[in-house]
Amino acid sequence: MSNKTLLHDGDSGDEEAQCACAPSTRYFHVPPAQEELPKTPQTFQPSGPRKLSKKRKRVDDSFSAYQSFPSSEATKMSKQRRRAEDTFGADLYEEVDRQFRVLDDRIRWTSFLSHAWQPTYLAIISETFGEMPKKSSEFIDAKTLIQTRVKNWKHAVLYQCEQHIRQLYKEIPSLQPMRKEDALHSQFLSSYSIPNFLFIWNYMKKFLDVERSSELGQFYCKSLYVNLCVQTKKWMDVKDSGKPAKIARRKLLTFYDVIPTHDDFQHVTKEEFCVLEDGLRNETKTKKKTDLLGLDKFQSLGPPPSRSLFAT
Repeated sequence: MSNKTLLHDGDSGDEEAQCACAPSTRYFHVPPAQEELPKTPQTFQPSGPRKLSKKRKRVDDSFSAYQSFPSSEATKMSKQRRRAEDTFGADLYEEVDRQFRVLDDRIRWTSFLSHAWQPTYLAIISETFGEMPKKSSEFIDAKTLIQTRVKNWKHAVLYQCEQHIRQLYKEIPSLQPMRKEDALHSQFLSSYSIPNFLFIWNYMKKFLDVERSSELGQFYCKSLYVNLCVQTKKWMDVKDSGKPAKIARRKLLTFYDVIPTHDDFQHVTKEEFCVLEDGLRNETKTKKKTDLLGLDKFQSLGPPPSRSLFAT
């Protein structure tokens, strides 16, 4: 077959000559040349905001609303407070504000005096909000808030205690290689001071005046400091050695939980402390039932002082 037969009718001879020199592409579709666009990296585009469960959303909303409440010393009304008062009325807002402040006070002192939330959360909820069904959303929200805050304060105290001990390493070089509990006990007893105590129990800094508290209250603070530092130092030794510290950490957490159950503190209540913030007094401390494993590590500083209420 000649090249001429490949041409349609009406093609010129010049085109025929061109086809004789090069293969014909007339029966193939050749797309027009396009300018290559620069490649841009693909980025993840979220489909929408993260969805939270109804229970988590209620707790988050309640806690964010609680955190946003202005202090009594504020002289300027916040925008959120104005919106809340416009929506619910000033009287209802003040009542909710009061209830949250009372709840915060009770959670804080429960964490400080018992280190646990399970034995006391029922009493805290009923004293703050009155009796309510345990399956109601309000009861679940309050219980979750109590549990979350007590646990967060617990881990914050242990973290601050570790940072405090590492700072003492720099000031007292002989402390880091020290291993015997009796030597550690004596060393932390000499390192005790009210600023050091409040550095670790930072969440009580604006609510507790240790110096103006009773002798029994000050004895409680000193005992907490010395014994928690000793056990935290032992956990740090395992952690810094590179060995698995999971078991040592669990022992430290257990020890923290059972410290307030020692016999030296059976008469310690909130009334033994000078409270810096306005709050309800004469709170009832519920007796707690807990595993006493780890309490044998506690070293008493001596017989506790007699119970005597401080004079405000």
